[in-house]
Amino acid sequence: MAQSFFDVIYARRSVRKFQSAPVPLDDLRQMADAARLAPSGLNRQRWKFILLDSAEQMQWFSQCPQAAWTAEAPAGALFCLEPSTEYWREDGSAAIENFMLAATALGYGSCWVQGQIVPFEDAIKERFRIPNDWRVLALVPVGIPDSPSAAPRKKTLDEVVSVGVF
Repeated sequence: MAQSFFDVIYARRSVRKFQSAPVPLDDLRQMADAARLAPSGLNRQRWKFILLDSAEQMQWFSQCPQAAWTAEAPAGALFCLEPSTEYWREDGSAAIENFMLAATALGYGSCWVQGQIVPFEDAIKERFRIPNDWRVLALVPVGIPDSPSAAPRKKTLDEVVSVGVF
């Protein structure tokens, strides 16, 4: 049963421990479909999402010390962008958020992993056959959360919003 938009927003968590149950490729494709519908600068859509639909594919990331925990996820996605525009990071970020919200709506947990994989970008490109002129913006591991997690403390709306002026 689909959750309402705001229920999904409020339920999304950064999950780092997953059950071993596989994530069906159809579910990953639905998450990717949400990602491809994200806005992009001048609607260029210079992205490619590599779906990692097996634990074996995710195991490769065990060699990335800061991101080794991602190897325990049963599935994931790599977000690759062609940096031919100045907005490639923003475009990819919008796609990643859509992907993660779709994962939550489907009952999965996920986590945005970016800086931890940067030192391994060349190796990731080689392993997953990503063209040299493209960039790997992020890895998003996906799976059923190992256990429910409490909402982290977030600033109140009044702490982050003003009207008309700063």
